Amino acid sequence: TSQALQLWSVNGDSTNGWEKAASGFRSGESITAKNFRNVKGTGSIISPRLNWLSADSVWLEFQVAAGYNPGLLADTLEVSVSFDCGINWKAVYRQSSREMAMNETSKSFLPTVETDWKLVRIDLSDLSYKQNEMLIRFTNKNLGNNNIYVDQVKVYPLDVSSTLKEKGFRLLPNPVKEKLYIQFYPNSGGLESIHVSDIAGRTQYFSKMDGSLYINNYAVDFSKLAAGIYVVTLTYTDKIVSEKIIKHNP
Repeated sequence: TSQALQLWSVNGDSTNGWEKAASGFRSGESITAKNFRNVKGTGSIISPRLNWLSADSVWLEFQVAAGYNPGLLADTLEVSVSFDCGINWKAVYRQSSREMAMNETSKSFLPTVETDWKLVRIDLSDLSYKQNEMLIRFTNKNLGNNNIYVDQVKVYPLDVSSTLKEKGFRLLPNPVKEKLYIQFYPNSGGLESIHVSDIAGRTQYFSKMDGSLYINNYAVDFSKLAAGIYVVTLTYTDKIVSEKIIKHNP
């Protein structure tokens, strides 16, 4: 669902909050936090209550553009979500204007071309598991550096494959050339280690995991491994599962 940003509520000092902007990403308008030479402070904009029917995973997507003056302290954009009507918030994105900006400028920043914008996608599957509504909050932490723009905020559910649901994990791509991605459903709870061995049983990669940390995705770098067949072993507190992976050279 694409969200009409002008319908969101603004909290905090109005001089540090959000307002409608004339420039947007493939649109005539977005919202902006005008931090350039502005009074320091913090302001937030909060979505209406968002609802969805039963889904395996939920993703948040938005476009962001920011200016950065290297001679000043950086501003920060933080995105949080709440599943209890705003009582508790969980930060899912936090970046400084230095990290977000495509270009440095000492002038008041205004995005004029598509390359000024960055696409951000956030997997909320672990947080939204067994939930069906939430609030989204964009917080501007203003230190007077430069302007931040946000546009095209979308929240959309995705259903995962029946294979991933049944096995609880999926390895892709297979064959792999560079990075192998391990997807977990609903999450990696109870995972103690990830082990990669060649066909002769020699360890090529090993990572000890914290079973109390629930993640949805994990990447293993295969780029330096020789072409051949490898075995990926996932050790949980109550089971061990393995799957073969074919490595091709780029």
